[in-house]
Amino acid sequence: MTEMVLLGAGASVEAGVPSAYDMTKAIINAFERDPRYKLQAHVAKFVAGGLLFQQGIRGLSPLDLGVNVEEFFSAVQLLAVRNELEAAPFVGSWHTMVEELDQEGPSSLRLEPLLDVIFEATRDELLAAFGENPSSLDIGRIDKVLEKAVKAIVEAAVKGRHASPHSDESLGKAVDEYLSKIVGKWSIKLKSRHPRPDSDFRQAFQKAVNDSLPRPGEGRVFERAAELMIQTLKQLVWVIAPEKVAYLSPLIERASSGQRVVIASLNYDNCIELAADTTQVPCETGIRHWSETGTFDISGDGLYLLKLHGSIDWRKRVIQGDAQRLPHSVIEQVLSAQVSADRGEPAVIFGQRNKLTADGPFLALLRALEQALAESDLLTIIGYSFRDDHINTFTSRWLNQSSDHCLRVIDPHFDTSSVEYVEQLRELRRGSPLRVQVIQKHAGEAISDLYGGSA
Repeated sequence: MTEMVLLGAGASVEAGVPSAYDMTKAIINAFERDPRYKLQAHVAKFVAGGLLFQQGIRGLSPLDLGVNVEEFFSAVQLLAVRNELEAAPFVGSWHTMVEELDQEGPSSLRLEPLLDVIFEATRDELLAAFGENPSSLDIGRIDKVLEKAVKAIVEAAVKGRHASPHSDESLGKAVDEYLSKIVGKWSIKLKSRHPRPDSDFRQAFQKAVNDSLPRPGEGRVFERAAELMIQTLKQLVWVIAPEKVAYLSPLIERASSGQRVVIASLNYDNCIELAADTTQVPCETGIRHWSETGTFDISGDGLYLLKLHGSIDWRKRVIQGDAQRLPHSVIEQVLSAQVSADRGEPAVIFGQRNKLTADGPFLALLRALEQALAESDLLTIIGYSFRDDHINTFTSRWLNQSSDHCLRVIDPHFDTSSVEYVEQLRELRRGSPLRVQVIQKHAGEAISDLYGGSA
């Protein structure tokens, strides 16, 4: 009997990778620990709370279930593009917190230009307050006193005497009286007028205030939260210690005898690759072949790993077109030692949206999955919750193609799951018990029992 294996999130839990529900908690905790992401932490908790509320509306227990990370991320993505949705014209208003959270503050408030404008405008206002020309009477009076004082100084110098002009009215007194008169006028004017409506000071100050106020984010706050969630995945799913994936060795070693072993994975982690490297079994993801040909070749012997939702160490690179080829994308694999430091966006399908995207290798991966299923009589599923409609469709189609096709599910919670598709499988098991086998054990124990060896 030819067997194929499908891995869900539960298959990596024993390696320290959070489950689909624990990953939501881990992302929120990561945001909360970093003071730079205070707003994103608020966004994440708000979205998670909304999804829990929705479960309560459906009659489910939100305290028991938690929030699936796929639904969590999809909700954040949808809120980021809420104004672009086809249904947007028919939505009168979103929850008030959506608009309140989606506010962008100033990237920085530049004080230096504002201070310069305040100084210049203040100077201009003062000069304007002193704007009247001195009266001819005042000028004449000062001039006469000054002329008299200069004449006295010159005469004293000619006669060799000390210059000490005296008069009934000194220059200082005349100037002092003039300045007092001007300052009095200025004081009255300042009390009676406001800055000009068209003054630079008023305009600059108003602009600074406006720039300091929050403004509608138009989805960018939620978009930034979604980007940070993907970046946080690296810290959550990348496994370094080989001993953490030792329980997968019996599954990997099946390929060491020369037979073909096809494993399809819905996970972004590197558990299978690390286990294969540790056991010195070559593992072919086919991503290089896809970048060259657009297809996945799984026809040879050995271990083939189909990462249906991408991988945390994959990066998409766009190749510019030329006279011979149109622009196209390729996938490059980041070296293991560089994954944590790499700031590029992983080529993954995270969340429930865009599962059938034509951008990247994902449709070709589904075709390879369909091919591998067609060549198999037994499908062993480990740690998958059956929440992906596309994978469920492939599974149903394969089961219905032949009565010889058998499904083996490794899941300690299969009999208590409330997922509709699981209920359908339980019904099939009641009618055809040999076609649906359920092993209610965790991944490591079941793998050891089925494929020999000890983890």
